Amino acid sequence: MTSPFHDFLHDMRAADMPDAVLDLGRRWLLDLLGVAAGGSRTRLSRIIRDHAVRLFGAGTNMPGLRLPFDGRPVGPL
Repeated sequence: MTSPFHDFLHDMRAADMPDAVLDLGRRWLLDLLGVAAGGSRTRLSRIIRDHAVRLFGAGTNMPGLRLPFDGRPVGPL
């Protein structure tokens, strides 16, 4: 089952986008990474990361996956 929006998302290539759109996407991605990095040092972030490691860290069958801004091994979920 597809929709026009689904088809648009899956058929779109970076080469088809205007440079201004790609520039905005890069800026937003950089902003997202900055907010994630800055927020990773809060108490709430530590609680959430500890919870994720307890639930999804032990026994993972995909070595090499690491929790961003933390480094502990986790599964894909």
